[in-house]
Amino acid sequence: PCTTRTKLMTILNRLILLKENASPIQQLRHEFPVSPPHELLGFLRACQLETPLDTNEQHIKNTVTRLRKTHKWRAEIGLEEAMNDDHWVKNENQHRSLLQYDIVGNDVHGRPILVELVGRWNVERILANSTNDPAAFTKLHAMTLERLTTMERSKGCLDPRGQVVIMDCLGLSRAHFSLVSTLQSISQVDADHFPDTLAELYVVNAPYIFTALAALCRPFVSSETLQKFYVSSGVPEALLEFIAPQVLPAELGGVRKDCFPYDSEAPPTSIAAHTNDLETNS
Repeated sequence: PCTTRTKLMTILNRLILLKENASPIQQLRHEFPVSPPHELLGFLRACQLETPLDTNEQHIKNTVTRLRKTHKWRAEIGLEEAMNDDHWVKNENQHRSLLQYDIVGNDVHGRPILVELVGRWNVERILANSTNDPAAFTKLHAMTLERLTTMERSKGCLDPRGQVVIMDCLGLSRAHFSLVSTLQSISQVDADHFPDTLAELYVVNAPYIFTALAALCRPFVSSETLQKFYVSSGVPEALLEFIAPQVLPAELGGVRKDCFPYDSEAPPTSIAAHTNDLETNS
């Protein structure tokens, strides 16, 4: 079963981590003066977790290399421009409908929550989109990650980079196996260019077949990330321990009704709502 009690007591405090890593962060700021401190910390932590036996100097060197590659990649796909381009923002909303996800609000720690109805995916449509224009598919995925990572957090948030994902697998079938390559590709984007952003991932309504699908994707997911996974065959009541009922859709045990993606007629949450509704879960 899925539990959250321990996690609630041991939430990652990035404010303390910034202080503990003040020296390497300061060195990184000389190389990347406009990068937010928590971005620098996230890439540094990723290097520290991947090669814990390396020296501090090697961790800094590896972090610089990774950040340079990411900055180059972001420029190549035009990520910053797309985030402020009406055409791409409209496409991102359509991408939410394709992949059946939305950012529904913040948890009690101020972290954004993404809910995705994996079991409702139209596998053929997703395959067509990801195959016909893989660059656009990746770019739209990156826009969502950028949105989650840069969303304004409530005052006093201890984890200004972390995000929570809830994957509802009700309806998952063998047809989803044809998406393994696509899932592997976008997982690599997450790992390479948005490291240390996933705080917790809750897989709910997981059928037995999920175990087989997860096994195929496991080689592409770090052990540190796997420790953040919680899998339940139903909808655990524990979700209400860290998400207010008015934020959580009724299908997940909350009281929020008629909301996307569970209600396909409802629109995805607007960007303005993400920016302004910071106290919904307080």
